[in-house]
This record gives sequence, structure tokens and C-alpha cells, in this order.
Amino acid sequence: MPGPTDPLLAWYASRARRLPWREDPPSDPDLRAYRTLVSEVMLQQTRADTVIEYYTRFLEHFPTVEDLARAPIEEVLKQWAGLGYYGRARHLHAAARAVWARGVFPRTAAELVHLPGLGPYSAGAVASIAFGEAVPAVDGNVRRVVARLTGQDPAPSSGIRQVEAWVRSRIPPDRAGAFNQALMDLGATVCVPRRPRCADCPLARECLARARGIEASVPSSRTRTPRPLEQRVAVIWAKQGAVLVVERPGPGLLAGTWGPPDGPIAAGESPEEEAVRLLAEGFGVRSRAVERLGCVTHAFTHRRWAVDVVRVDARGAPEARGWTRFRFLAPDQARDEVALSRLGRKVLETLEPRRDAPGPSARRRPRPHGGREPGRLT
Repeated sequence: MPGPTDPLLAWYASRARRLPWREDPPSDPDLRAYRTLVSEVMLQQTRADTVIEYYTRFLEHFPTVEDLARAPIEEVLKQWAGLGYYGRARHLHAAARAVWARGVFPRTAAELVHLPGLGPYSAGAVASIAFGEAVPAVDGNVRRVVARLTGQDPAPSSGIRQVEAWVRSRIPPDRAGAFNQALMDLGATVCVPRRPRCADCPLARECLARARGIEASVPSSRTRTPRPLEQRVAVIWAKQGAVLVVERPGPGLLAGTWGPPDGPIAAGESPEEEAVRLLAEGFGVRSRAVERLGCVTHAFTHRRWAVDVVRVDARGAPEARGWTRFRFLAPDQARDEVALSRLGRKVLETLEPRRDAPGPSARRRPRPHGGREPGRLT
């Protein structure tokens, strides 16, 4: 069946995004597969421009699948820290161990999909890019490109299968990886969700949505359920320049990462009251709230946190009642020595002097009388 293979690949040859996981591909297919696997797992729910720095640093520490498989999970999480969605790091580590135990990378998407954390898209990407298998790799960008080319809005239930069938019918057997990446790049840079740049598209003449004047409305926008906002408090307990940080137990959000202790705020309680209670129940120490340093927000896939940061004055030696591991570290040490979560980084940043504040008194903002100031989204 005739298709857009040639113009798309010609466009990709001159317009491909420069990304470190594409540069200087190694001749060893297993090493290509490993680098592709790392990049694809990092790219899940994260923009490419954000991933670049983390990918480069991660490969410096774990240059091969064996290096990653042999590393303790604490070291993996430390190198992942700041990228978010830490379950991806655990899955990647488990996948590396599975490959290392097997002795060789699975060669097909049908085999790769059984590795921890890999779905059909990631398996197709690794199989096509590393091993040249002519299989689809359908992400959101590819789905949007195909929807516009065919002029059809994929149904929520069967849309992926429709798009995969379209890709299968056109993917060149000898250029599968390049074709999949070209579709991804086209969706990321030209066939964008809003205001698609049709004049720059190599497939504009074949685009049915453009011919019908509906390119801006295909695919249709899906209604997103608002993510609930949870009010929480984080505690800054400092001793001689060091701050108490704890490791989150698993399973759960941010499991295995570190940061100042935090917890939910009960109805009717203030952040200061909750900070004192958290230290008493979690570490068996008495304290008093000294200062509210601000509020930070953190978004997960299905929820958001608004976290009031409260500095406390505490006495006594902490006992690990509610936390598995804890340490007192200077903020810079915490960033270097443990897997500090992005939320933990945000909380510690409230300790840094604000450039626009004339003095210490400017940190505390007045609250409405009779209640707690609501969490501010930043």
C-alpha cells in the first residue's frame, strides 16, 4: 500500500531532534537496547528536554545493563532523584536485573513487553530502534499524527489498535526504528496539539484532516478529571546547620526517596499543630513551631499536594517510630548523598533567603483571622 514513508523519512533525516540517546548508536544491539530502554522509561510522562540531563547522568553511573542490575536500588533512586514518578526507576532496575539474569536482551516486542514497567509502546520502541523489528511504537504524538492523516478521531476503546494497524501497514521493514521516531518527532514538533504547523509538514498533501479543515479539532480533547488537592505539612528540624530527612517506606508515593518528614493535615488543625504532632508521633520528641516558611505544591498523576513548610524547635534524640531510616544532613549534603525527591528539594529550598524579602519578618505572611491560610498553588 502506498504511503508517506519516503517523504517522512526524508524529513526526519534533516529535521530529527538532536537527543543524546540517538547520538552515536553503538554497534552492539544489546547496548543499543539498554540505552533505548533507559530513555523510553524516562520519557514516560516526562518531556524530552527535561529527560536529557537525567539520561546523561544516569548513563555515566550505569553505562551498561549489568552496571544497573548490580547496583543497589538506593543508588538507582539517588541518580533518578528529581525526575519524579519513582516507580519507573524501580521498574527499570527490575527490568535490568531480568535482562542480566537472562544473559541477553529479548529481541522482539512480544518478549520485551513482559519486562517490568514496559507496555506495548515502550516494547515497540526498543524492538524497532535497537533490533529493527517492524512493529509500531504508538505514543500520544503518533496517535495524533495518524488521527489527522486519516481524518478519524480514534475511539477511546479501540483507538490504539486502529493506529497500530495504520503504522503496521506503512512501516518499512528496513527502517522501522527511523520510521517510528520520525512519527514521534513529527507529532512533537510539527503536528502539535494546538495550532499544528501544517506548512512545515512533509505529509500535508496526504492529510485528510487538513483537507477537510478539521486539523485543529482532531483528535478531540478528552475531558480530564480534576486532581484532588490534599493539604499537608512538612517539618524543618535543624541542628547546627543539618536538617532532619527521612526515607519514605514503600510501597506508596515517593517510596524509597528522602526528604523532610511530612504528613496530612487533619481537619480543623493548623500546619503548626500538625508539625508538632508529627514529630511527637514519628520520633518521640517534643517541639514547638517557630515559623511557617511557606507553601510548596507537588503534582502526581491523580492528585496534588499543597505542603505548608513549618520550622520547629525540638529537643531530645529522635527515635524511629514512624520512619524506617532518618539522618541529619546539611541541605547540600542531602542533595548529594541520598535520593532526595523533588518534593524534598522544594521543601529544603524554603530555607534559602528570598531575594525580594527585606528581612526575616517578610517570610511570614499574614493569615485571615480565624483560620488557616489555604495552600497556594505555585
